[in-house]
Amino acid sequence: FAELTRTYPTERVNDPGDPTVAANGQYILVRRTVYEELGGHHSLASKILEDLELARLFKASNYKIRFRYGGGMVRTRMYRTFQAMCDGWTKNLTALFNSPLLLATKRAFEFIAIFGLLALGVVTIIKSHTVQGVGFLALGTSLYLNFIFRIRQAHFSWAANLMASLGLLLFVSLLIRSYLHSHIRRELTWKGRKYRQSAPNAAGNSSIHKG
Repeated sequence: FAELTRTYPTERVNDPGDPTVAANGQYILVRRTVYEELGGHHSLASKILEDLELARLFKASNYKIRFRYGGGMVRTRMYRTFQAMCDGWTKNLTALFNSPLLLATKRAFEFIAIFGLLALGVVTIIKSHTVQGVGFLALGTSLYLNFIFRIRQAHFSWAANLMASLGLLLFVSLLIRSYLHSHIRRELTWKGRKYRQSAPNAAGNSSIHKG
């Protein structure tokens, strides 16, 4: 969610003059008359990211959209199982980020750098090289704090933020999995349905593949 916040800043999404669009399918509130006028979800039946495409449709039709954090106002439950979460993000991530493999590489190196430097610092101090060890610890801690500063934009609790670095490898694996399914296999599975990719770089133009 922190990566999405950086990729789709609310000030740009909410700016009528900026083409950047975003929406969260968990909770979308629209005026019924406008929704029906634009064809609603029926006009987006072939789209993988139908929530984002709905926002794009509204904005392209000169209707205002407001993308905001709704904590404390509404409550939803996006996924009920770990497998559902993996399938959901496998479906979405490649289409949400322009360079998913590059992003996966950056986050993998970030994880290795943070924990590698911290571990190296402890080992170095144990071996009586205190100055070098403190230097490694300081560098690892600075990278960790930079990570915390970035992800705190996702509005999770501090307890979640402090443990989020452990989820970096899961995020990396989901980015790679999403890329493989979309660009190599060209097939996505969501809630028992298989969506066949009509083009390797156009998840939004996919159509349902029966059978």
